[in-house]
This record gives sequence, structure tokens and C-alpha cells, in this order.
Amino acid sequence: MNVRPFVEIIQNYDEIADLCRKTSKPVILTNNGKADLVSWR
Repeated sequence: MNVRPFVEIIQNYDEIADLCRKTSKPVILTNNGKADLVSWR
């Protein structure tokens, strides 16, 4: 499982989007320390 702060989607959109496409594990973006968005392929 990959947990990243939400601000990374703003700063590193291409990297996060690529991670979401390639990984078979959930990618969780947090906002203020709480899960805000989960991508699971």
C-alpha cells in the first residue's frame, strides 16, 4: 500500500498518476492526516 500526502498530487501529478496506473496495490492520498482519496486498480 502506498500512502502519500494529497499535496503530492499537486506537486508531482505525473508521478502519482503513473503510480496509480502501474501498481496493483492501493494508493491512498491523505489530507490533513486522514485518507482523502483511494485509487485501486
